[in-house]
Amino acid sequence: MAMAISAILLTGLAAAFSASMTSYTVNKDTYEGLNNTRLALARMVSELRSGYWIDPDAGPSQCNFFVDKYDENGVWQDRIDMGYDYRSADKILYLVKHEDDSDYVLCRNVESATFTKTPTADGNDCQSVHIDLTVRSGAIEQAFSQSVTIRRSLE
Repeated sequence: MAMAISAILLTGLAAAFSASMTSYTVNKDTYEGLNNTRLALARMVSELRSGYWIDPDAGPSQCNFFVDKYDENGVWQDRIDMGYDYRSADKILYLVKHEDDSDYVLCRNVESATFTKTPTADGNDCQSVHIDLTVRSGAIEQAFSQSVTIRRSLE
């Protein structure tokens, strides 16, 4: 009788442990996916805020601009032509460096990404960019939005 009770208790304990591990794995994957999106969004906002000439004619899934390049001593060297490119077939948001056509993954599992640009009065630049990202992590879909005013366009 004691063996039967012990077997039932151990089976219940094993089932509870298995459910706990499954829940932990799902929550960890969700956290990592959503946190990576937050980090990508923070990077994009920082780069755009200090960027130059945001292309007002780029499509809604792209945002192209220039940023300053400094040497190891903090002396300005040049401007870097770069951008963000959402490729819906891959569900990946890329950082693109146009000078050497290199692509870097910023965020995976992106269901949609839109860059809404507000052009300057002359239409040759942008004064702000609104970023909308929707990311799926497991069964959870989360929307992220951020607006950024381009500091250089305020001058």
